[in-house]
Amino acid sequence: MNDEATGPKRYGVLIASSKFPDESKLQDLSCPENDVDGLHAVLDDEGIGGFSKLLVIKNRPSYDVLRGIHRLLGEASRDDLVLIYYAGHGKLDRAGRLHLATTDTVNKELETTSVPAQRIRDLIDNADTNKTALILDCCYSGAIEKSFLRGDVDEQLHTLAEGRGTFIMTAATGVQTAREEVCDGYGIFTKHVIDGIRGGADVDGDGVITMNELYGYVHRQVRAESHQVPMKWDLNVQGELIIAQTGRKPREERRLAIRERLFALSAEGAIPDLVLTKAVEVAGLSFSEVGTGANAGYDKLLDRLLEEDFRVGPFLDDWLKVPPDAVPEPQPEPVLQGQPEPQTDPPPKHQPEPEPQPNGSQPHQPASQHRTVADEETQPPPATGETKRRTWLDVLIWLGCIVGAFVFVILMAAVFDGANISYFEYNSKQRQSASGGITGSLICAAFFYAVQRRALGRLKPAVVVLHRIAVVACLGFFLFFVALGL
Repeated sequence: MNDEATGPKRYGVLIASSKFPDESKLQDLSCPENDVDGLHAVLDDEGIGGFSKLLVIKNRPSYDVLRGIHRLLGEASRDDLVLIYYAGHGKLDRAGRLHLATTDTVNKELETTSVPAQRIRDLIDNADTNKTALILDCCYSGAIEKSFLRGDVDEQLHTLAEGRGTFIMTAATGVQTAREEVCDGYGIFTKHVIDGIRGGADVDGDGVITMNELYGYVHRQVRAESHQVPMKWDLNVQGELIIAQTGRKPREERRLAIRERLFALSAEGAIPDLVLTKAVEVAGLSFSEVGTGANAGYDKLLDRLLEEDFRVGPFLDDWLKVPPDAVPEPQPEPVLQGQPEPQTDPPPKHQPEPEPQPNGSQPHQPASQHRTVADEETQPPPATGETKRRTWLDVLIWLGCIVGAFVFVILMAAVFDGANISYFEYNSKQRQSASGGITGSLICAAFFYAVQRRALGRLKPAVVVLHRIAVVACLGFFLFFVALGL
């Protein structure tokens, strides 16, 4: 990808920390070593990353990590690109500054047993290169901004004057944990970084992957699958930092090559006109216009035209196998006012009022539509047999109340016969009267209770109250007659 002798070079240091024997509160991780191996494979590929030198550091103490970063930065010249990648645990000190955990990290001695982000900035500031990229896959990785965005005005102007640029991409915000979500053996953030470098991030189809394109791709993919929110900072980067190439021709160059190949095959009669027309159309689309439907399938097949072992037969077979895009079902036309509504669904209860006619008359409506919901609610209910039965029931209830009161009077007269019976005298006539009172009071109580229960919900409130009073009175007389009989 680069001219080793004269062109800018690419350097990378890939750091993995998955074991933490000196700190029991730091959980061992399963992905960092695989993440570094996968990233190393794509960056070391001459047709993709084309990096001149890659330094891999796995599970080493903090001083070894710092020494490796320092040495690699020292090899890079002004126009060279240096990539620093870290996968592991991120820890914050009391000031909220980020530290990268290593095998010797102890939480209580964080400043001296880890790799402070501020220390990485110091090493970058003292290096010759003016193109640096940091990719951090760890918790609280967004807190690195506190180290790289600090400084007074003089310091910031000095940095701008030197033209020093740093691109930072992190797996999470400064207050967010980055869970180790395993995806195809990699952490979810680094997995999409690798896929993006392989070509997924080439949005404009120009054949190269910039750091901005890579971040956009990774951000979309991670947000769709995880709670994490990848972050980026573009600090005084002049132009675009190119991290990889896709191995494909740039889109415009590819389009011209495919058109030339298609018209040559058409002149030989090897492909039908319908395939030629569609292929030329798809070849002229931008990467974003291709989308994910049938055009994406056709676009992928067009790459075969540029292969040395291309064969027309299998190409046409696979072209015809591409499923077409689903045709949207036609939407029913809206029903205009005054037209009959479709018969498939029942008409709504509340119909809109028709617009007045120019002459003041109302439009003609079928007789069935003249009645409205309001008219139905104001119409009196028709007289039915149920209404008549309720009226007779009320009459019977009032008669029952009158009869019950008359029975009470007779019983009291029989018991308190003032001429022959003393209230406190106990004789056979008094016992007979008490027995009759007990029986009568129970019958009356049962009658009132039965009527009330059977007609519950259909009696007027006043009638219900009278029935309850009558039941209580009958029970009271029952107790009185029992005591009198004894």
